[in-house]
Amino acid sequence: MRARRRRAAAVVLIGLLGITAASTAGCSAPPGPQTTTSASALIAQLNQFRDNYSTHIIEIQFSNPGPDTITVVRAALRTASFGGTIGWSSSADGTAIPSGQTKSLPVQLPSATCPPGSSESTVDYVLAGSDHVYSETVTDPFGVLARNNSELCLERGASEVASLELLPTLDPGPGKGLATMTIMVKPRGGTGSMTIESISETTLLAADPGSPWPHGVVIHGTDKDSTLSLSIRPARCDPHAVAEDKVGTLMPLHVTVNGVAGTIKVAAGNALRGSIYDFVTKSCGDD
Repeated sequence: MRARRRRAAAVVLIGLLGITAASTAGCSAPPGPQTTTSASALIAQLNQFRDNYSTHIIEIQFSNPGPDTITVVRAALRTASFGGTIGWSSSADGTAIPSGQTKSLPVQLPSATCPPGSSESTVDYVLAGSDHVYSETVTDPFGVLARNNSELCLERGASEVASLELLPTLDPGPGKGLATMTIMVKPRGGTGSMTIESISETTLLAADPGSPWPHGVVIHGTDKDSTLSLSIRPARCDPHAVAEDKVGTLMPLHVTVNGVAGTIKVAAGNALRGSIYDFVTKSCGDD
């Protein structure tokens, strides 16, 4: 059985060897010679950084409890929650993981499997200086795969009813500290339906008390295009509000799609995101 698992893992990585995935800062090997052990003792788990919530990029995190530096050059996650190869690859030098340290390797999630299959996931990886494929069960202590799968499946169901998009402009409000964002609703046709039960505030944006945000909005696939207006004000004015923002421009919509309830997030595009940051900064200013 163990030999069969290793052969299967090797097949997965054959395709991975030709894939070059994006690598974030901090994931490349530091300069200088590195030592690679002859046998892997890495511990693998999954995580996700808050600024990658909207892009569904997650992290394979390898921890090295052993005494020697271990260098990883290829890794692939296998899970029944998502289809296709979830792969990471590095430069020729690989990513070195010194003793007692943890490194995060970013991978882009592909299309979700709806409903998901088994919750058990495996990571296959190759170390520098060897073609041997190691396979380890990967833990998911924060429920990263379940959360992303749920969000993507709900988003797929919602998108089959209507597209929801924040328009790129931010309209000024009736006074300082107020503005209006607009969500464009474009039904797709068909017999499905969706209800926007409510819209939550974010770490940056709150509702104007005098103009509550829409709720209980029923959308049918056969409806005409429409818009939803959100009158906004800054949710906070401390100096770090904009500088440290990660999810303040992701609007959480609590929806029910064909009887399935959950939360989808509508992200502001680059132009609107910049306008929101300017709005919060100016609204919180002294003049």
